Amino acid sequence: MTSKINSKLILGTAQFGKPYGLNNIKKKRIPKYLIKKILNYCINNNIVHLDTAIEYDFDLNLLKKNKTWIIDTKIIIENDKYFLAKTIKKINFIKKFKNIKINTIYIHNPQKIFSKNGLLLLKLLTQIKKSKLIKNIGISVYDVKKMLKILKKIKIDVVQLPYNILDRRFEKSFNLLKKKRIKIYARSIFLQGLIVSKLKNKLTNSKEIKKINEFSLKNKISKLKLCLTFVKKNNLLNKIIIGADNLEQLKEILNVKKYLSSLSFRNLKSSNLNIIDPRRW
Repeated sequence: MTSKINSKLILGTAQFGKPYGLNNIKKKRIPKYLIKKILNYCINNNIVHLDTAIEYDFDLNLLKKNKTWIIDTKIIIENDKYFLAKTIKKINFIKKFKNIKINTIYIHNPQKIFSKNGLLLLKLLTQIKKSKLIKNIGISVYDVKKMLKILKKIKIDVVQLPYNILDRRFEKSFNLLKKKRIKIYARSIFLQGLIVSKLKNKLTNSKEIKKINEFSLKNKISKLKLCLTFVKKNNLLNKIIIGADNLEQLKEILNVKKYLSSLSFRNLKSSNLNIIDPRRW
């Protein structure tokens, strides 16, 4: 199977504002000049769709003004009484940038969606969507059961979820999401860098990662290409979110052209939450 995956890619920006990811052991922020290089390389490869959040502290002024960027952003439901006003202020801040179009606004902590402020936020986002200031209302999820509970009662356009060789908890829900015409955006395809990490620690020394290492060597394919092949094989995914700490990483991802469709990943999945859920690391 020879194909470029670029048309489905969204660039994650969590690492552009704050130290992020397993492999950033020095906990350093990426310098702005390097962020600009990464963004320019994205432009040259027709990637202008970014995944961000106010909490990431990503400087939107770094985006080239002569290019139209598509932004997905996230809102956290808070308990304070000024929450809606603060939310409107955040959205208006992004709308000030004439070179940015907001595609999806995600609710980042959807477990609070049925709270008073959660329902008020849904009403607000629905009104904003009707006015065509945004295209989609989404939820960013970690838990399958909580996602299904929400989808029974609320109309959602996009679900962003973790999906990779090891973590396939949501896979059984994909057909249901498609039946409901909900777009699937996959994140954490490298498991926040764990699967492709060259570090030596408790996580990389786990039996799950050792198994992937052996599989990679046996099939003479890099772990990065394995991860990309895995998501490429799933036609139910609408978009795939990637992250890069430097330009070399991004180049390596975008230069993968051949995907081995014959590979079976069945025996590599894991249900060990201590490995597949980064919140437990």
